[in-house]
Amino acid sequence: GAYSRKDRFLISQCIGGGRARELSCEAKNRHLKLVPWGGVAAQLVEEGEVPDRSRAFCFLPLPVDTGLPLHINAYFELSSNRRDIWRGSDMKGEARDRAEWNRVVITDAIVPAYVQLMLRARTTFTASQYMRLFPSMVGDDVWRLVTLGFYQQIRQQPVLQTADGRWIQPQNALVMLRNSGGGNISGGGNSGNPGSKLSGGLHTILMGLGVPIVVVHEE
Repeated sequence: GAYSRKDRFLISQCIGGGRARELSCEAKNRHLKLVPWGGVAAQLVEEGEVPDRSRAFCFLPLPVDTGLPLHINAYFELSSNRRDIWRGSDMKGEARDRAEWNRVVITDAIVPAYVQLMLRARTTFTASQYMRLFPSMVGDDVWRLVTLGFYQQIRQQPVLQTADGRWIQPQNALVMLRNSGGGNISGGGNSGNPGSKLSGGLHTILMGLGVPIVVVHEE
């Protein structure tokens, strides 16, 4: 019989400003038809299910694994074989401009869209699914720009939930790591002593004093 499948995604899109807008409006780039638009999509799955491997798109999927926890779609400049985005730092002329465009559309469009998605995902995803949307550092120089830009921009956004249910900015959080067995908690963030073991009693005292504690479960 026929096979059908229905997937759900939370999508965020952005028209970028900054350098992306400047490049798209420059007369010398008019023939490239650059549009400073980008979007990200996070798959909504049932608890316990694993989302599909995240990919890069230039409207059609590219055979590129970004290593990020969500899909990325943008007006990228593609390589000659159209299997990857144009990249490189040692080029000249139009090739250099195409590579720069891909970098700035990430920083000026993709990253802001990612931040806005996280703000919406707070009430759309379960707590564990939400935490998995935070990107890890990836090896690829281009996709690493997403992770670096993301953490720079969320410092002043209420994207972390405290143990008592408040949403706060990362720069104000005391982050504690709880191991998978529910044992000791390690201090980090603004505690000034990352990796130190804190007892559950101290955790309770700090909460009682109103300290903004964010508990991250080790996986």
